[in-house]
Amino acid sequence: MRLLLVGLFIAPLLSGCGNPGTQTPLVNLSPDEVRPHYVNGPRLPFPDFTAFTLGETYALNGLVASWRATRPVPLYMFSATGQDVPVGEVQPGGQITGTAPLGGDQTVPLLQELGTGSSTVPTAVCPVHELDALATVTLQVSRQMPHYKLKDVTVSVTPQTSPVTTVAPIVPDLTAYGVVGWPDVRWVYAAQDVTVRGEQRCVSGYRQGSTRTFAQENVRVNFSLTRGWNALLRRSTSSYAGETSIHDVEWTTLPREAVERWR
Repeated sequence: MRLLLVGLFIAPLLSGCGNPGTQTPLVNLSPDEVRPHYVNGPRLPFPDFTAFTLGETYALNGLVASWRATRPVPLYMFSATGQDVPVGEVQPGGQITGTAPLGGDQTVPLLQELGTGSSTVPTAVCPVHELDALATVTLQVSRQMPHYKLKDVTVSVTPQTSPVTTVAPIVPDLTAYGVVGWPDVRWVYAAQDVTVRGEQRCVSGYRQGSTRTFAQENVRVNFSLTRGWNALLRRSTSSYAGETSIHDVEWTTLPREAVERWR
């Protein structure tokens, strides 16, 4: 069972009064400024085609490895307003029983969910744009992982001077897919069948004061979404070429058995 760490974001101290409001704003660079920083590398193979689905309705299921609680423990997902929504229970022995079907946090264009440049940065330049046909396809999306409350599995908590973590997530165990860290899995509901194959390469940049930053995303997809719930896995690698950070991204769908093995 992994603890959910709460990050503390501390505004940098600036000269003068130190008011964060005086920070230099980020400004998107124009297409003419970012175009020379596009990296025209070789085309990489598409991921293997996948076409897995979870069904028209789907409730959490599966087994949590090394689960030690001796009584049923409620599972929750956060709502769009940050409230706990009950979605199931983990039984003694680790078996998950879903008590409510999945629901999407928000409705977004598929192209935006895949993270391709012009859909997220208006001034991005996209020399390779094979996914533009997805612009009219929308999905209901949940990026949440189920979590439980530590008080439901712990008799007492030792007093601490620092903030105490009160919830812990469970995540799909995708070691068999080469994912050893936190998996970037999205639960998506498609209102229609969609088959996608192609690549989008976009470069964008911004200026903050005298500093300029350039980033390029090369997104490759080769999958089919079936009407209903599907599980999407995002995998990426990063590198640099000159001033440009390059992120090679692949999206695939996951079968039911993959998202029903938890840790």
